[in-house]
Amino acid sequence: MTAEQLKVSRDHAAKYCTETLGYANCNMQFKQGYIEHLSDAGIEPESFDIAISNCVINLSPDKPSVLREVHRALAPGGEFY
Repeated sequence: MTAEQLKVSRDHAAKYCTETLGYANCNMQFKQGYIEHLSDAGIEPESFDIAISNCVINLSPDKPSVLREVHRALAPGGEFY
């Protein structure tokens, strides 16, 4: 994502979580980094319930690293889309 895309996403996350999804607080984050190195973006082990990759994995030259990193970041029972 570009810096502009991240800004738009971050600017709209709170309203979407509270008004559309009905949550009391926003529980969505957008981080910039490389999917092969999620820890470099500050993503801790077992810290995510859901990881969404919209057509990113196919662009990675190191798909095994992508899958390892996502598995590391997902909490037990977490889902990857």
